[in-house]
Amino acid sequence: MARVDGRRLSFEELGIYNGVFVMRDQQTGSLWSHFTGEAFEGELSGKRLEWIALERTDWARLKSTHPTATTPVKSALRFRPIPPMRTRSGALGSFLPANFEPTLPKGLSRKSIHEHGVGVAVGSAHKFSPLEGLGKVPVINDTVAKVPLVVLIQDGSASAAVYSRCVAGQTLRFGPAEIEGFAALKDEQTGTIWGADGSAVSGPLEGKSLTPVRSIITDWYGWGAYFPDSEVHGSPRR
Repeated sequence: MARVDGRRLSFEELGIYNGVFVMRDQQTGSLWSHFTGEAFEGELSGKRLEWIALERTDWARLKSTHPTATTPVKSALRFRPIPPMRTRSGALGSFLPANFEPTLPKGLSRKSIHEHGVGVAVGSAHKFSPLEGLGKVPVINDTVAKVPLVVLIQDGSASAAVYSRCVAGQTLRFGPAEIEGFAALKDEQTGTIWGADGSAVSGPLEGKSLTPVRSIITDWYGWGAYFPDSEVHGSPRR
């Protein structure tokens, strides 16, 4: 559920656009992009849902940081096999369901369509960082639209968290660290250790928190279709 202009909305999946699913709210019939959170057709066209940072994690890491966390019983979930992230592109090749391909723009060839990565949005600027090839470099200090940010790659390149590097009036630079065997960050300026959730757990900045940057874990074909002018980490600027 979500609220727009004080109105509570509920959503359902409608179909495919640019290779990814489209949401429709049941109250007005407006169509919404799950990439941007914006309604692009209908009564609420131009309205945008509030973005809430959501961390992709596995059960072991979640329990280590939130011991009282719960999950739905297995019988209530629908599972489909997903290839390991390190081999996702090779396993899936160029395959897409028949109803996906007609919705994609022609010429989407800068990367393998199933290259798995994190897409970052800062205002009107967008950048895609492929995770499969960056697993050996678990921390990326980057800048998008003049905003200094850090990408923490986790869980064998299956997930990533993106935060602003600006804290308490200074711009930090980060390197990798570990907390109880799980990926974490250590800033070079103060030596503070930061958890994957962006919270400082020890050091001079303990108690501070990094600000999440709008991002999504996705395959290249959907991101590239929605944002054809997106930068790609490691590729020359166009």
